[in-house]
Amino acid sequence: MQAGRQLIARQRSAAVTYLIAPTRAAIAARVRLLVLALLAAPGVLVPFTALAAQFTLAPTRVHLAPGQVAQTLLLGNEDDREVSFELSYQHWRMDDAGQWLLEDSDDLILHPQIVTVPGNGRAVIRVGTLRSNVAQEEAYRIQMQELPGELGSQGVAVTMLTRLSVPVFVQVRKAQLALELADPVLGADRIAVGVRNSGSRYLSPEDARLIVRDGAGTVLHEDTLGVPYLLVGAQLRLTRPLPATVCRNAQVITLLFAEAKLEVSVPVVAANRQCGG
Repeated sequence: MQAGRQLIARQRSAAVTYLIAPTRAAIAARVRLLVLALLAAPGVLVPFTALAAQFTLAPTRVHLAPGQVAQTLLLGNEDDREVSFELSYQHWRMDDAGQWLLEDSDDLILHPQIVTVPGNGRAVIRVGTLRSNVAQEEAYRIQMQELPGELGSQGVAVTMLTRLSVPVFVQVRKAQLALELADPVLGADRIAVGVRNSGSRYLSPEDARLIVRDGAGTVLHEDTLGVPYLLVGAQLRLTRPLPATVCRNAQVITLLFAEAKLEVSVPVVAANRQCGG
Protein backbone atom coordinates (compact mmCIF):
# COMPACT_ATOMS: atom_id res chain seq x y z
CA MET A 1 0.00 0.00 0.00
CA GLN A 2 1.42 3.34 -0.96
CA ALA A 3 1.56 6.38 1.25
CA GLY A 4 -1.11 8.88 0.38
CA ARG A 5 -4.75 8.31 -0.40
CA GLN A 6 -5.97 4.84 -1.22
CA LEU A 7 -9.22 4.10 -3.03
CA ILE A 8 -11.21 0.90 -2.79
CA ALA A 9 -14.42 0.62 -4.74
CA ARG A 10 -17.19 -1.85 -4.09
CA GLN A 11 -20.57 -2.05 -5.75
CA ARG A 12 -23.76 -2.41 -3.77
CA SER A 13 -26.83 -2.94 -5.97
CA ALA A 14 -27.51 0.37 -7.78
CA ALA A 15 -25.19 2.48 -5.62
CA VAL A 16 -21.42 2.53 -5.61
CA THR A 17 -19.58 3.14 -2.35
CA TYR A 18 -16.02 4.48 -2.16
CA LEU A 19 -13.80 3.92 0.87
CA ILE A 20 -11.01 6.44 1.22
CA ALA A 21 -8.27 5.77 3.79
CA PRO A 22 -6.37 9.07 4.19
CA THR A 23 -2.73 8.86 5.03
CA ARG A 24 -1.31 12.42 5.35
CA ALA A 25 -2.02 14.34 8.54
CA ALA A 26 -2.91 18.05 8.38
CA ILE A 27 -3.20 18.01 4.56
CA ALA A 28 -6.60 18.60 3.00
CA ALA A 29 -7.80 15.57 1.05
CA ARG A 30 -9.37 16.43 -2.28
CA VAL A 31 -11.56 13.75 -3.74
CA ARG A 32 -13.06 14.07 -7.16
CA LEU A 33 -15.28 11.23 -8.31
CA LEU A 34 -16.47 10.94 -11.90
CA VAL A 35 -18.78 8.31 -13.42
CA LEU A 36 -19.93 8.01 -17.01
CA ALA A 37 -22.97 5.75 -17.28
CA LEU A 38 -24.86 4.70 -20.38
CA LEU A 39 -28.17 2.95 -19.75
CA ALA A 40 -30.03 1.67 -22.78
CA ALA A 41 -32.95 -0.61 -23.58
CA PRO A 42 -32.86 -2.39 -26.95
CA GLY A 43 -33.02 0.32 -29.57
CA VAL A 44 -33.82 3.05 -27.03
CA LEU A 45 -31.37 5.55 -25.48
CA VAL A 46 -32.42 6.38 -21.92
CA PRO A 47 -31.47 9.86 -20.53
CA PHE A 48 -29.53 9.79 -17.28
CA THR A 49 -27.93 12.02 -14.67
CA ALA A 50 -24.61 11.21 -12.98
CA LEU A 51 -24.20 12.70 -9.50
CA ALA A 52 -20.94 12.60 -7.52
CA ALA A 53 -19.65 14.35 -4.43
CA GLN A 54 -16.77 16.84 -4.60
CA PHE A 55 -15.42 17.77 -1.21
CA THR A 56 -12.39 18.53 0.96
CA LEU A 57 -11.52 17.31 4.45
CA ALA A 58 -8.90 18.71 6.82
CA PRO A 59 -7.14 17.31 8.66
CA THR A 60 -7.26 13.77 7.29
CA ARG A 61 -6.12 12.21 10.58
CA VAL A 62 -7.20 13.08 14.11
CA HIS A 63 -4.52 13.16 16.84
CA LEU A 64 -5.65 13.64 20.43
CA ALA A 65 -2.65 14.29 22.67
CA PRO A 66 -2.70 13.55 26.42
CA GLY A 67 -5.12 15.93 28.09
CA GLN A 68 -6.61 17.04 24.75
CA VAL A 69 -10.28 16.18 24.72
CA ALA A 70 -11.34 17.28 21.22
CA GLN A 71 -10.26 18.27 17.72
CA THR A 72 -12.11 19.94 14.88
CA LEU A 73 -12.54 18.61 11.33
CA LEU A 74 -13.51 20.92 8.50
CA LEU A 75 -15.60 19.35 5.74
CA GLY A 76 -15.94 21.41 2.57
CA ASN A 77 -18.47 20.89 -0.22
CA GLU A 78 -17.35 21.99 -3.69
CA ASP A 79 -20.59 20.94 -5.37
CA ASP A 80 -23.60 23.17 -5.96
CA ARG A 81 -25.91 20.67 -4.29
CA GLU A 82 -26.30 20.14 -0.56
CA VAL A 83 -24.56 17.03 0.82
CA SER A 84 -25.26 15.19 4.09
CA PHE A 85 -23.17 12.60 5.92
CA GLU A 86 -24.00 10.24 8.77
CA LEU A 87 -21.12 9.76 11.22
CA SER A 88 -20.23 6.73 13.31
CA TYR A 89 -17.00 5.26 14.68
CA GLN A 90 -15.40 2.02 15.83
CA HIS A 91 -12.38 1.00 17.88
CA TRP A 92 -9.58 -0.12 15.56
CA ARG A 93 -6.98 -2.79 16.25
CA MET A 94 -5.03 -5.41 14.32
CA ASP A 95 -4.95 -9.18 14.85
CA ASP A 96 -1.83 -11.36 14.85
CA ALA A 97 -1.92 -11.57 11.05
CA GLY A 98 -2.13 -7.79 10.64
CA GLN A 99 -5.80 -7.79 9.62
CA TRP A 100 -7.98 -4.85 10.68
CA LEU A 101 -10.52 -5.46 13.42
CA LEU A 102 -13.22 -2.81 13.93
CA GLU A 103 -15.21 -3.12 17.15
CA ASP A 104 -18.03 -1.18 18.80
CA SER A 105 -16.90 1.41 21.31
CA ASP A 106 -18.20 4.21 23.55
CA ASP A 107 -14.87 6.04 23.85
CA LEU A 108 -15.44 8.92 21.42
CA ILE A 109 -17.92 11.75 20.99
CA LEU A 110 -18.87 12.93 17.48
CA HIS A 111 -20.84 16.12 16.97
CA PRO A 112 -22.95 16.34 14.97
CA GLN A 113 -23.70 12.74 14.08
CA ILE A 114 -25.48 13.85 10.92
CA VAL A 115 -23.77 16.78 9.21
CA THR A 116 -25.22 18.70 6.29
CA VAL A 117 -22.91 20.81 4.13
CA PRO A 118 -24.56 23.44 1.92
CA GLY A 119 -23.56 23.76 -1.70
CA ASN A 120 -20.13 25.42 -1.96
CA GLY A 121 -20.10 25.64 1.82
CA ARG A 122 -18.33 24.15 4.83
CA ALA A 123 -19.27 22.34 8.03
CA VAL A 124 -17.45 21.78 11.31
CA ILE A 125 -17.22 18.36 12.97
CA ARG A 126 -16.00 17.97 16.53
CA VAL A 127 -14.23 14.76 17.55
CA GLY A 128 -13.78 14.23 21.30
CA THR A 129 -12.58 11.45 23.57
CA LEU A 130 -13.72 10.26 26.99
CA ARG A 131 -10.24 8.75 27.51
CA SER A 132 -7.85 11.69 27.27
CA ASN A 133 -5.12 9.85 29.23
CA VAL A 134 -4.39 6.30 28.08
CA ALA A 135 -1.66 3.80 28.99
CA GLN A 136 -1.20 2.79 25.34
CA GLU A 137 -2.08 4.62 22.14
CA GLU A 138 -5.65 3.80 21.12
CA ALA A 139 -6.89 3.89 17.53
CA TYR A 140 -10.36 4.41 16.08
CA ARG A 141 -11.89 4.96 12.65
CA ILE A 142 -14.66 7.45 11.96
CA GLN A 143 -17.01 6.32 9.19
CA MET A 144 -18.59 9.17 7.24
CA GLN A 145 -21.36 7.82 5.00
CA GLU A 146 -22.96 10.14 2.48
CA LEU A 147 -26.76 10.05 2.60
CA PRO A 148 -28.91 9.94 -0.54
CA GLY A 149 -30.23 13.33 -1.58
CA GLU A 150 -33.13 14.50 -3.70
CA LEU A 151 -32.80 14.34 -7.49
CA GLY A 152 -33.34 17.58 -9.30
CA SER A 153 -33.53 16.28 -12.88
CA GLN A 154 -35.60 13.97 -15.01
CA GLY A 155 -34.63 10.59 -16.37
CA VAL A 156 -32.49 7.88 -14.84
CA ALA A 157 -30.05 9.00 -12.12
CA VAL A 158 -26.84 7.23 -11.11
CA THR A 159 -25.85 8.49 -7.65
CA MET A 160 -22.34 8.06 -6.29
CA LEU A 161 -22.46 7.74 -2.49
CA THR A 162 -19.17 8.49 -0.80
CA ARG A 163 -17.87 6.75 2.32
CA LEU A 164 -14.90 8.19 4.20
CA SER A 165 -12.89 6.36 6.83
CA VAL A 166 -10.89 8.78 9.00
CA PRO A 167 -8.32 7.46 11.52
CA VAL A 168 -8.29 8.78 15.10
CA PHE A 169 -5.37 8.28 17.49
CA VAL A 170 -5.58 8.94 21.23
CA GLN A 171 -1.90 9.27 22.05
CA VAL A 172 0.41 8.84 25.03
CA ARG A 173 3.02 11.30 26.26
CA LYS A 174 6.32 11.35 24.40
CA ALA A 175 5.15 8.74 21.91
CA GLN A 176 7.96 7.12 19.93
CA LEU A 177 7.92 4.89 16.88
CA ALA A 178 10.04 1.73 17.08
CA LEU A 179 10.04 -1.12 14.56
CA GLU A 180 11.54 -4.60 14.58
CA LEU A 181 12.17 -7.04 11.73
CA ALA A 182 11.88 -10.76 12.39
CA ASP A 183 12.18 -14.16 10.74
CA PRO A 184 13.20 -13.25 7.17
CA VAL A 185 12.75 -16.16 4.75
CA LEU A 186 14.32 -16.09 1.29
CA GLY A 187 13.20 -18.40 -1.50
CA ALA A 188 14.33 -18.78 -5.07
CA ASP A 189 12.02 -16.00 -6.22
CA ARG A 190 10.59 -14.31 -3.12
CA ILE A 191 11.46 -12.76 0.23
CA ALA A 192 9.19 -12.64 3.28
CA VAL A 193 9.89 -10.69 6.47
CA GLY A 194 7.95 -9.84 9.60
CA VAL A 195 7.58 -6.22 10.78
CA ARG A 196 6.47 -5.43 14.34
CA ASN A 197 5.63 -2.08 15.92
CA SER A 198 7.30 -2.24 19.34
CA GLY A 199 7.00 1.51 19.98
CA SER A 200 4.31 3.71 21.48
CA ARG A 201 2.89 5.34 18.33
CA TYR A 202 1.51 4.06 15.02
CA LEU A 203 3.36 3.75 11.73
CA SER A 204 1.59 5.50 8.86
CA PRO A 205 1.59 3.86 5.40
CA GLU A 206 4.90 4.26 3.64
CA ASP A 207 6.90 2.84 0.76
CA ALA A 208 10.00 1.55 2.55
CA ARG A 209 13.29 0.82 0.79
CA LEU A 210 14.13 -2.89 0.92
CA ILE A 211 17.88 -3.63 0.80
CA VAL A 212 19.48 -7.09 0.72
CA ARG A 213 23.22 -7.28 1.53
CA ASP A 214 25.84 -10.01 1.68
CA GLY A 215 28.20 -10.63 4.60
CA ALA A 216 30.61 -7.93 3.43
CA GLY A 217 27.86 -5.31 3.26
CA THR A 218 27.64 -5.30 -0.53
CA VAL A 219 24.16 -4.50 -1.80
CA LEU A 220 22.78 -7.47 -3.72
CA HIS A 221 19.26 -6.20 -4.31
CA GLU A 222 17.11 -3.10 -3.75
CA ASP A 223 13.37 -2.73 -4.08
CA THR A 224 10.37 -0.83 -2.74
CA LEU A 225 8.21 -2.51 -0.09
CA GLY A 226 4.81 -0.99 0.64
CA VAL A 227 4.09 -1.04 4.38
CA PRO A 228 0.50 -0.19 5.42
CA TYR A 229 -0.69 1.18 8.77
CA LEU A 230 0.95 -0.65 11.67
CA LEU A 231 -0.65 0.03 15.04
CA VAL A 232 1.13 -0.16 18.37
CA GLY A 233 1.95 -3.78 19.25
CA ALA A 234 0.79 -5.07 15.86
CA GLN A 235 2.80 -7.07 13.37
CA LEU A 236 2.68 -7.84 9.65
CA ARG A 237 4.31 -10.34 7.35
CA LEU A 238 5.27 -8.78 4.02
CA THR A 239 6.57 -10.35 0.82
CA ARG A 240 8.30 -9.15 -2.36
CA PRO A 241 9.71 -10.85 -5.47
CA LEU A 242 13.42 -11.63 -5.31
CA PRO A 243 15.86 -12.48 -8.13
CA ALA A 244 17.03 -16.09 -7.91
CA THR A 245 20.70 -14.99 -7.91
CA VAL A 246 20.29 -13.11 -4.60
CA CYS A 247 19.12 -15.88 -2.28
CA ARG A 248 22.33 -17.84 -1.62
CA ASN A 249 24.53 -14.91 -0.61
CA ALA A 250 21.97 -12.81 1.29
CA GLN A 251 23.01 -12.17 4.89
CA VAL A 252 21.22 -9.01 6.05
CA ILE A 253 17.79 -7.51 5.29
CA THR A 254 17.27 -3.77 5.84
CA LEU A 255 14.20 -1.58 5.60
CA LEU A 256 14.61 2.20 5.29
CA PHE A 257 11.62 4.38 6.22
CA ALA A 258 12.31 7.87 4.88
CA GLU A 259 9.16 9.53 6.22
CA ALA A 260 9.38 7.82 9.62
CA LYS A 261 13.17 8.40 9.69
CA LEU A 262 13.89 4.84 10.71
CA GLU A 263 16.30 2.13 9.55
CA VAL A 264 15.88 -1.45 10.80
CA SER A 265 17.85 -4.57 9.90
CA VAL A 266 17.77 -8.29 10.63
CA PRO A 267 20.27 -11.08 9.81
CA VAL A 268 19.29 -14.02 7.62
CA VAL A 269 20.06 -17.38 9.20
CA ALA A 270 21.15 -20.23 6.92
CA ALA A 271 18.03 -22.28 7.64
CA ASN A 272 15.85 -19.48 6.23
CA ARG A 273 17.61 -19.38 2.84
CA GLN A 274 15.41 -21.76 0.88
CA CYS A 275 17.06 -21.18 -2.46
CA GLY A 276 16.26 -24.52 -4.08
CA GLY A 277 18.26 -26.09 -6.88
